[in-house]
Order: sequence, then structure tokens, then C-alpha cells
Amino acid sequence: MNESSSAPTVKDVALRAGVSTATVGRALGNYGRINEATKQRILELAAEMGYRLNQVARSMITGQTNTIGVVLADINNPFFSGVVRGMSDRARDYGYDLLITNTDENSEAEVRATELLLGRQVDGLIISPADVQQVKHITDAVQQGCRVVLFDRASSLCDVDAVISDGSEAVRRAVAHLISEGHRRIAIVVELTRAQEAEWRQPLLHTDERVDEYSLNVGLNRLLGYLNAHSEAGLEVDPALVFRSGEYSTASASAVTREGLLAPNPPTALVATDNTMSMGAYFAVRDLGLRVPEDLSLFLFDNLEWTRAVKPAVSVIEQQVHEMGVRAADVMIERIMNPDAPRRVHIVPTKLLFRESVGAAPSAVGTSR
Repeated sequence: MNESSSAPTVKDVALRAGVSTATVGRALGNYGRINEATKQRILELAAEMGYRLNQVARSMITGQTNTIGVVLADINNPFFSGVVRGMSDRARDYGYDLLITNTDENSEAEVRATELLLGRQVDGLIISPADVQQVKHITDAVQQGCRVVLFDRASSLCDVDAVISDGSEAVRRAVAHLISEGHRRIAIVVELTRAQEAEWRQPLLHTDERVDEYSLNVGLNRLLGYLNAHSEAGLEVDPALVFRSGEYSTASASAVTREGLLAPNPPTALVATDNTMSMGAYFAVRDLGLRVPEDLSLFLFDNLEWTRAVKPAVSVIEQQVHEMGVRAADVMIERIMNPDAPRRVHIVPTKLLFRESVGAAPSAVGTSR
């Protein structure tokens, strides 16, 4: 054994095993052709000597780092933390580690995070794009040979795999249920922070063509489900019932919800498009002292613990968060192993969980509160 106080090197292991350093490199790096018995003997000697594989050196030889970069839109959001847990659990099964960055839903920060991870020579990138219309950095990464998987948002502007929930369809089903309960004034709390989304009626209502859902960011995509439910029921949409949050925050969602609920002819039901909008909307309903579901039925988004803890418990759209993370990791590993396979959008279904916050519409719709 090497008596030096320094850590043993590949050369030390080679001298002890009586083989070349190249043979030791193949055994420790698990690449190239080598006799299995020789490989096992080298591995045992290396462990006995306390040798630790230099991952940087290994990546230079094999071209792989066994790391996957993850670009999150909002690390504080329970949805994203749950997805990352699923990714991490599955990636570990394959011997991969995650390098995680956060963008706070900012496209410029996303570009910097992507460049940072590419500089770390990750084997692939899993990205939740802040804006599905601003993806040049993603297409550039693909052209450079990087494997990319989008999650939570798909973009029609880049030919990559994506793992998403059926959010638009989920909102459509929730609104359809409220309509079946007799509600005709159903409000929606939705985050539309980008300038081009302010006039949401133009791209969604004033067209005879089918809307490309993968050209829409999350809020606009789920608003489309709300509009589709009304269209299928033959109902007009009152634009005043679209409570548009211009910031992605509970405070903004609460403010626009409060304003909408205090307006003349208020809604009898309300849906929200993500967990941040849901929390803000609930604060407004609580602070106004409205009775749920007698005054207002609620159908919110994401099955977070608080929605079960409050009284009455809130009906929600549940995303299979952990499963989305597992699926994203699976798709990435498959892409690493088979770079030329056709790209696909993988849709993870949602569930409607019916609790106590949805009831029949009040008999006197529009009665002043």
C-alpha cells in the first residue's frame, strides 16, 4: 500500500495491481474493454487503498459527468420542490446527480442558468421555461448537442421532449362541473404577467382556428380551458370575471380577487390556475367573510395540505407532482441513451378532488352581498 500521506493515485493502484495505468483507468471509469476478473481485482485493491475516483478526469475520458442540470422557475413553490424530489429519486436509481438552479420566472436568469450548467458539462438539461416564446437559448443548447427535456411547460418553438400535466383540460373539467351545478357566473384567478397577455381575448377568443396550446404560457393555457368549458356549454364569457393578476404573487392574486368579488353582480363560483393564485384567492374570500360554498363555490389548483386543513375543505385540481418528476428523469435518461429517438410531449393526467367547497349555485344569482 502507498505509505505516502497523500491520497493514492491511479499510478499507485497500477503498481499495486501490476497493470498499466490505462488498464486501471478503464476499470475505475467503467469504460473500454477489460477482463472482468482483472477489473474486479483492481476495484478491490482501489477500495482497500482508499482510492477515490476523480470525476472530472473520468468525464474527460468518457465524455459524461453523470449529472443532470435542472432549471427551476420557482424553487419556493411546493409544486416545483415536489417535482424535483421525483426527479432526484429516479435519477439516483440511474447513478445520476442533479445540479439545481432557480430563475424566479425570469427569462434572463434562465439564460444565465442554462449557460452555467452547460459550462459544468452536464449530460442533459431539464428546464421549466419562464416564457415558452423565449426559448432561443434552449434551441441553441440542443444544436450544441445537449439533451433537453422541458417540464410543466411545452413550447412549440423548440423540438425537444416535454413532460407536462393536462392543466388546460383540468380547468375545463372543473369549470364544466361548476356549470353542471347551475353556476353561470364563474370567475377565474389567473396570472398573466407578460405584456402580450394583457389582451388575452385577442389570441383566445377572436380566432376561427384551433389555438396552439404549446405557444401559451401556463396562465393563458389554463385560461383556455376555462373558455372552452363555457363554449361547450353555449355560454358567453364575461371578461369582468377574468381576474387577471399582473404579478406572480399571493398578494396580487388576493387583491384582484377582492376587487372582483366586491364588484356589482359578483360571481357565484371561482377557480384558480395554480397554487399561488389559489392561496391569494382564498385569502380574499376569507377576509371578505364569504361563506363557502353558500355564497361562493371554490375549485382551486394543487392538492396542498392547507386545502384539506381549512373548513370547509377545498375542492382542488390535483397534479401528480412526484410522478411528473419521475417521468421527467426517465425521459432524460432515455434521451441520453438514445439521442436520435423522436421527441414527444408526455402528458401526466390530473385528478379532480371533490370536497366541501363546491355546491349548487345560489337561487338568486347576482344578489348583493
